[in-house]
This record gives sequence, structure tokens and C-alpha cells, in this order.
Amino acid sequence: MNSRVLSAELTMNAVKTRQKIANLLEEDPQKAKELALELLSVEPEETVNYKNLAICFAHCAEMDRFRAVIAMARKKFADAGQFFDETEASIFRDLELHDSLRTFLLGILCAPDRNDDEKSALLRTHSDIFLNDAMCQEIDRIQTSNHKDSWVIAELMFMLFNHNAEEYRLVIKRLLTEFDGDQTLDERGKFNLATVCLHFSQGARGIKLLNELTSRPDPEPKRLLELAKAYHRYARNKEALQVLDRLLGCYPDHEEANRIKAYILHYSDTAELPEIKATTLRYGKIIRSGKSKQFHRKNPTNEPVKIGFFSHSFKAHPVGWMSSGFFCESAKFKSVAEIHILAGLSYTDFIAQTIKDSGNHFHDFSALADNEIEREINKLNLDVIVDMDGFTAACKPQILLKKLAPVLVKWVGGLAGSMWLPEYDYLITDRNQTPAHLESSFSEKLLIMHNSYVTYTPPPYKLQVFKPAYTVNEHITFGCFNNCSKYTDTCLDAWASVLRGVEDSVLLLKDNALSDMSTRQIIRGKFKKLGIGPSQLRFQGRTDHKNHLLALAQVDIALDPIPYNGGLSTVESVYMGVPVITLAGSLLAHRHAVSHLTTIGHDELVANSIPEYIDKAIGLATNREQITEYREILRNDLFASPLLNHELFADELIKKLATLVN
Repeated sequence: MNSRVLSAELTMNAVKTRQKIANLLEEDPQKAKELALELLSVEPEETVNYKNLAICFAHCAEMDRFRAVIAMARKKFADAGQFFDETEASIFRDLELHDSLRTFLLGILCAPDRNDDEKSALLRTHSDIFLNDAMCQEIDRIQTSNHKDSWVIAELMFMLFNHNAEEYRLVIKRLLTEFDGDQTLDERGKFNLATVCLHFSQGARGIKLLNELTSRPDPEPKRLLELAKAYHRYARNKEALQVLDRLLGCYPDHEEANRIKAYILHYSDTAELPEIKATTLRYGKIIRSGKSKQFHRKNPTNEPVKIGFFSHSFKAHPVGWMSSGFFCESAKFKSVAEIHILAGLSYTDFIAQTIKDSGNHFHDFSALADNEIEREINKLNLDVIVDMDGFTAACKPQILLKKLAPVLVKWVGGLAGSMWLPEYDYLITDRNQTPAHLESSFSEKLLIMHNSYVTYTPPPYKLQVFKPAYTVNEHITFGCFNNCSKYTDTCLDAWASVLRGVEDSVLLLKDNALSDMSTRQIIRGKFKKLGIGPSQLRFQGRTDHKNHLLALAQVDIALDPIPYNGGLSTVESVYMGVPVITLAGSLLAHRHAVSHLTTIGHDELVANSIPEYIDKAIGLATNREQITEYREILRNDLFASPLLNHELFADELIKKLATLVN
């Protein structure tokens, strides 16, 4: 075939020829290159032909010619720079030339002749390849080469956030503080910026962005969901529930919205049990899939019962602090039970390592999909599964509802109340947390522990008990180290009454969310309406766990939130010698502190009404000798109590669980 005929055929069938070039790239790149050269000679004004030729040279490992074609095309088509940027980047990516791709992208990001749209689009497309430790060292260079409010900086913050490396927290905080281009971003950029803000103590800024994104009549459900979670985190549960109801009004079967609502309702000071039950049952109906496994046997009495404990929080977390002692002792009862620790996520901190080394069977499911987790659990042929997640963020009830063991039990971890789902057979509690008159508030049968529903593992670092704060300050300091999500109107009103009743007293509030200055301002505003000025309020934000405990030395009396009690926070206060005034509520989540304080022998700190709660707090504040005595005895009382008798607890719990299948 002569060249004239070939040229005519190529012109008439350019699309087919390009497809043929693409098909030949892997099996015969040389032939693909010849066709690309011919097509370019016939259609020299088509940018795609330069792209195809560059790809062919790259596949033939002729990188100098690849670069030459790209450079020639850039010069010829000056207005197609973005097209060739994308071409060059995609070629590096397809050939897995990751270092070359990073170097190329870095050059583009620092180039003064590229606009924000072009840069951020490339960065967005290749963020998974671009971001590694070497590139993170170039953040300063990228920042100085771009305006501080450019889309590139916004994109970089989100990338670093997703990189999830602790060492980049300071970089993100610096970029976030200097960035002031919120209103210049597109909707995707605003949503990403809001996500970063909410995790870096700029709650009001994140909520403002999310409110903008959800102001139209039909906002994306994901954005409403994030707004609800943000409100909950920053002490605004009423707004959180309103947003969830708005979302569920449009999407009544939205899985995550129903889960979060079922969880947050326990924090509300106005929610009623029927609403909690109805929301939970609706959530169960949505996530329930497939048939439950059928069991027709009992465990032979001469074999140890096989018990699996499932959680995503086997770490320095309330679940870990309240269960690690049990796991360490449970290995002593192998003739009764074979314990399997089913970890949805794996960690390396002190508590995590303690649980891993407890002498039980440890299964790390962190890299497995739901169907793989289900398959692995099925292989274990368990008799009992104990859920230690509840409806917390990382929960997997869709797996547990398949009844992968004859008996499903709920224990610590998102233990707010009844699960209400019929697949759950039992719930572990104690009589102080669940008195007999409240049993009708559960769909499960209750496993009533003789003393406490948990035990406590003290921290590995030795911390002294300091003298009461009033001996230094010469005034009484009340404190609450619980999550801000527990600050209800009822709670703040009671605290304000306490502060008004104790002259010169102050209230120290500590929570990660209080690193956000705007959240502090919102709380100050609420107290101002209750007659409490800023001089009576102190705030502390995020610290590591050791310094979190040490900060309790600044508190004379801890005030438990209303209605959602403190669990671990109550025990930690007692550990540091600080008495806790609590209110006994009507739901399980409203009685955690009741259980702990009664177990250590100090039920005199438990109130049964709000007036009594206020009176107890004011009365103790006026009895400084009693505060000093608590400082001296509380830790010893804790250590002498069943809360630290892990062997006794393990013996009772394992035998109770074993009787469920024998």
C-alpha cells in the first residue's frame, strides 16, 4: 500500500486507528508507535495524536523522545497546557514511574504560570501517589510558591489529613490557621475544608461551611450527616437531632442517620424511651440482611465454651481500660472457656498490647472486609459472641445480626441502654446500673454481675495524688472532664446553680473539643444567660492521657454530666482522689457513675434528683475537710474495691456466659 493511500485511509479512519494504537500498546508497542507517527503526519493539528505518540514512546522506553514530543506539543498548542499536564502525569502513573510523577507534580505545583484550577485538579487526581514522606518535606516550598488562600493549599490540607500521620498535625494546623479562602472554594473544597476544621479545633468554622452546603432544599445526605455529627461533638445535641430529622424526613431508611440518631438520643435531656426504641428498631431493619445462622445444639458440658469478644476499640479507650484486666485473668479459666478476642482494628498502645498478650486467642480483622470477617468468625465455631461496640462509629452490627454464634451478648462499649434488636439475647450489667424496676427498659435478658459490670485497669505511669486544689487557689474548683456532647441545657442549668451557691467558685471544663475557641465562646454564652460570668469558667483542650489525669489535680469536686453519666471519667477522677457528684437517671447510660461510685463504697455522692445533686455539690464545697479526706482515701478505696478485682470478675463473668450454652 503506497503512502498516499495509507494517508487517506488513516484520515478516514482516525478513530479506529487510535483504538488500534491503544490495543497494540501492550502486545506490540513498536507497531503502535509506527501507526502513531503515521497518524500524526496526516493530522498534525490534532492534540490527541501527540498524546498517543508520547504514550507509545513511553511504552517503548524511549523517555527522551516521549519528553520531546510533549515539549513540542506544548509549544505548538500553547492553550492546551492543562491537557498535556494531564497526559504527562497519567503516563508516569500508568507506567508506575511514581518518583517521576511526584517530581513532575511538584514542578507544576510550584510553577507560577499554572492556575489554581489546573494545579488542584492534578493534585486531586494523583494525591494517592504524590503524598509520601519525601513530598511532605516540600510543603513549605509549595506554600511559598502559591498564595496562602489558593485551592492548592486547601487540597494539600485535606491530603495531609487523609494521610493520617500524627507528625503532620502541626503542618495542617499552621496551613489551616493561615488559610482564609473558605468562600473561594467550590462545594467539594468547602466540604473537605469543613472536615479538616472539625478535626483541628475549628468547630464553628467547620459548622459554618457545612451550614452553607446544606442550606439549599435538597442537600447531599452526606453533608447533613457530617453537620449532625459536628453539632453533637460540639455540645449542640438539639441541633444535631434536628439535622438528623431533616435528613430522615427525606431519606427515612438512611442507615447511618438512623444509627447516629439512635446513639445521640441517649445524650438528650428530653428524649423518651419509645423514640429511642423505635429509632433503634428501624436501624436494625435497615441493616439486617440475609438469613441468620441456625443452631440446633448445646455446647457439650465436657468442653470449654468458645466465647468471642468483638470490638474496634481494644486500645487506650473506655473499652480497653474497662476490659483489659478481665482479659488478663480470663486465660486462667481455660477449662471453662476458650476466649477469642475479635479485633475489628488493631493498635499498639499499652492497653492494646496488654490485651494482645493476655494469653487468649487474638484475631486481627483490621484488613478484612465484612464478608471476610464473617467467614473468619464462622470458622471459629463460637458458642457466644459478646458485642463491645454497640452503635458507636466503628460498629459492625450488620455482621453480628447474622447470629454467628447461638448466643449474642452486649457488654461495655457503646453500652448506652438496650440494643432493642431481637438478635441480642443478653446484656451484661449490675444492679446499681440497672435496678429491678428498670428491667422493662430492655429487650435482652440481663446478666446481673454481683458487684460491677466492669473492672478498671489503672494507667502504667505512676501518678501521685496531689493536695486539694483549694489549698493552692483558696477557692473551690469544680470540674468536668467528659465530652462536650454531654452538656445539655439541664446539665448547664444545674452547674450554674452550683456555681451561684458557692462563692468565688470556678468550673474547669476539659475536652478535646474545647481546643476550639469558638466552642468555648458558645459555652460562655450559655452560662451568661444563666447568670454565670466568664471569670467563673476555665477551659482546657486536648492533651495526652497522662496530662489529662494530672489536670484533675486542679479540681476539688467533679460534677458529672446530666443525663449521660461519665463512665471511665468517673473512675479516673476517683483514681486521682477527686469526688464525683452524680445524678442517678432512668437509662443505663444515665447510671454509669452510680455503678462505679457505689462499687467503691461511696454512694453518698449519688443524687436522686437535680435539687439533691445541687445540694450535694454545694454541701461538699463548704466542707473542705471532707474534700481533703476524699483526696486521701479515694484511690485506696478504688484499689480495695471489686473494680480492681479482675480475677473475681473474670471468674463470675466467664461462668455466667458459659451457663448460657451448657
